[in-house]
Order: sequence, then C-alpha cells, then structure tokens
Amino acid sequence: MVELPPAPKKTPEKPAPPKPTPEPPPPPPPPPPVATPEDLADLAPKPTVDLPVPKKDPVLYISKEKTLENFLRHWIEGETSAMYDLLTDANRTALTEEQFARQVQATGLRQSLREGYKIQWMDDGRARVVTAQRMLLFRTLRSKVLTLGREGAEWRVGW
Repeated sequence: MVELPPAPKKTPEKPAPPKPTPEPPPPPPPPPPVATPEDLADLAPKPTVDLPVPKKDPVLYISKEKTLENFLRHWIEGETSAMYDLLTDANRTALTEEQFARQVQATGLRQSLREGYKIQWMDDGRARVVTAQRMLLFRTLRSKVLTLGREGAEWRVGW
C-alpha cells in the first residue's frame, strides 16, 4: 500500500465583503421661483440719457470746382444726404433734408447726369450744369444753375 501525504487543510473561504449599496441620487433642485412683476421691473432697461449727436467734421475741399464735382457725383449716385451736407447754411435752414431730397428727385436729372454733363462757369459764384436728356426720337438739353459760395474755410453749393 502506498501512503499518501496528508491532504492540505481546507481553510474556510472568507465571505466577500458586502458590496456597498449605491447612494440614492440626490433629489432634483427645486424649480426656480416665479418672477413677480416687481422683479421684472428691476430687470427692465434703464432709460438712457439722450446724448447730443456728435457734429460731423466738415470735409474741406480745395476748390469750388472740386466741391461742385463732388456734389454732382453724389447726385449721380443718388446720395441726397451727402448732397445736403454740401449745401449752404441758408439752403439747409430753408429746406429739410426730406424736402431737399424730393426737390432733387423732381428735377429728373439724375439719369441724364449719368450719361454725361458739362459745367459752364458763368460768373464768379455760379455754374450751369448742362445735360442731354434722351427722349424717344430726339435729345433735349436740360440745365440747372447752382451757386457756389464760401462759408468759412469751405465751399458750399446753393440750390
């Protein structure tokens, strides 16, 4: 008979540590309070103080010829606001910008100015702008006399 070595002693297995139970999720935060009219009034924008409109820096033109060319260029491009800025103080006092824009449109010269024009200097402060307006079968010459005067260091256009 063969003698076997003694069997190893069985150690009792240790029980596994208990699994930690997950914590329940935290409760959701309470809903935000409903705004009251007083709270909303606090959030309303505060009235702003009307600040004075900054005055445009005047653009100085070297000559009355250049002033008239710029006036006509603005006319061709339909920029009546820029034309209005080049008017004499007397014209700007007599006409609002809207009235001036209506008068410019009423002349009907914008389209014919696009096709070309000539400037005829009359006397020291007046210039006639002549343009040919196309009709169905013929052309007709149309003109507008503008005066130019110096106000301070600037040349201005009289409408």
